[in-house]
Parts: sequence; C-alpha cells; structure tokens
Amino acid sequence: MKRLTAICLTATLLVTACATSGPKVTQTTIVAERERLNQAAASFDCGREPTQSEIEAAVSQRMVEYLKDPGSAQYQVQEAPRKGWMKVDPKIGADAEFGWDVTVLINAKNSYGGYIGFQKFRFLIRDGAVVRGIRENGRGFWEAI
Repeated sequence: MKRLTAICLTATLLVTACATSGPKVTQTTIVAERERLNQAAASFDCGREPTQSEIEAAVSQRMVEYLKDPGSAQYQVQEAPRKGWMKVDPKIGADAEFGWDVTVLINAKNSYGGYIGFQKFRFLIRDGAVVRGIRENGRGFWEAI
C-alpha cells in the first residue's frame, strides 16, 4: 500500500512539474493590448456615424430575442457613438470586432407586466446593425448578449 501511495505521489509530482502555464499576463500587457486595439479602432472604417434613431432601431431589433415584451422597451442613448472595439475572446491577442461603440440604458417589462428599471448595455454597431452587445450584470462585470 505504501508503495502504491509513493508511486501515485511521484506520478502526480512529475505531471505537475511538467505542466506549463500560458504566457504571463501583466498590467503592462493588458494596457498595451488596449492601446493596440484603440489605435486599430481609430483607423478602422466603421462607416457613417449612426444617428440616435438609427441606434434605437438597431438596438431594438437586436433585443427582440432577449426581452419578454420588446414593444414595451424604453431606450436611452447615454452618449454620442465613438469608434470602439469588443473582443469575442478575452485572451490577449484574440480577434476583436470594430464599430461604433454606444452605451444604452434599457427598461422593459418582465413576465408580470412591470418595468424592471433601466439596465446598462453597450453595443457595437456597424453598417446599421448590432454586431456585438454586452450588458452590465450588476456585480461590476459585463456579460455578452
């Protein structure tokens, strides 16, 4: 029994000793990645800047599949669109999508017919359509929609 335990312990140590970790991610690499993507977004051809009514139309079309009562939704565009980016994969060096970054507050009815209160969303709009969207989950994190 002691021999089996020793063999298992040795095997575990060998396996963990040989395991490699990925590249080290530091604050410097994160800042450099953001700067690289910000520069790429500034030079990317996002098309014409969408108007407020175009933003509301694109967002409402995207939210149809997520809301219980899409017709009840109220939209408040928070700021002027700016060229921006969103990543599908949060890893350093992963591909990013570019477009017009817009912050929108959305209030809609729940299953009981009551409004739930405005929630914060960010959308990336290109050529009049939402290409990517995220929502603030209330715990300081963003979730893809």
